Amino acid sequence: MVLQTEQTERLRKALHIDITDGIILAVMRQGRRQENDTKETMEAWMERHVFVYASTPKVLETMKKEFSVSSLLREYKHGKRFLVYRCHLVNRDMMLVDKVTIYLFENTVTGHVEAQMFIEDITQEYLDNVTNEVLYQKDYKLLSLISLDREIINFRSCHLEDIDIKKRKNIPYKKAAELVCGHHIHPNDRERFLSKTNLTFLRKTMEEKGMHSFAAQTTDS
Repeated sequence: MVLQTEQTERLRKALHIDITDGIILAVMRQGRRQENDTKETMEAWMERHVFVYASTPKVLETMKKEFSVSSLLREYKHGKRFLVYRCHLVNRDMMLVDKVTIYLFENTVTGHVEAQMFIEDITQEYLDNVTNEVLYQKDYKLLSLISLDREIINFRSCHLEDIDIKKRKNIPYKKAAELVCGHHIHPNDRERFLSKTNLTFLRKTMEEKGMHSFAAQTTDS
């Protein structure tokens, strides 16, 4: 399994929004409130900071619908005050998963519906859950996450004997591939194994097909 991931800041953005007018009132960064003097619209801000990273056209369509002024006003009218969404994004070929939490309330002075929106990076939590589901469904001897850009690998589960690998630690990918190859791949298949797990080959294959698998003879049997 190949997933391109990076560790990012847990709380990425916090916004104060006038939903009625569709205007960003302020952006909170590092606990400090920065007023939005330009009166940028919520749609324009979301387009620049969120929508542009949508992983697929369908995800983009869904996000634009869920985070539209009309949709949020409708949710408020129906009594919803607390909304939570999960967005699948891609930034520089890296998969990101954001949790968007929205608190809706009425400004008693203006009568406008306003919102506090928190955008939180939950990529690592999401990947951990996916990993646990995969492990539950099938008994894998080795399961890892690979960053193609940084050329590192992070082992989530390893049941290979004679290999001392620290789980949940980033290590150079080439070193790990050669280690697994040298200890557990049959000599007749080692050259093929290294070519099939080469990062350049993996990137090209993943871009074209979205998945990659192959069989190799091991020394375990």
